[in-house]
Amino acid sequence: MAFLGVWSTKKNENLEDCMKELGLPSYFLKLAKDIGLQLEISKDGDGYTVKHVASVVVSDQHFKLGQDFETNNWLGEKIKGAVTMEGNSMIADTTEGTVKSKTKLQTSDNKLHQLREFATGTKTSEIIYVKA
Repeated sequence: MAFLGVWSTKKNENLEDCMKELGLPSYFLKLAKDIGLQLEISKDGDGYTVKHVASVVVSDQHFKLGQDFETNNWLGEKIKGAVTMEGNSMIADTTEGTVKSKTKLQTSDNKLHQLREFATGTKTSEIIYVKA
């Protein structure tokens, strides 16, 4: 599966506004901007793990396609959601606190595109990753 592997940030658009929408503190914004984000996607049987890494801050999400999951964000707050495959895209519908969003992961030209749209329709972000 093209998603699997370790990915490093190449470019991001509107990430800061989206992180603020989620209520993440300023030091997370600084880490994301100064150091960048790394995404590690692995598969074990029928389960997946998506690990977001920003320096020493790590957030793991474990899930099976089509099943509800619950995990914690970088602040220890609950994230609830479900992940599905639609064509060659992995789609996560999640709720963090009261904030609902849809994240789409799609690969093309040896890049991983992560597009996140909030349910309010007022904020979107895109991160483009390359294989690390």
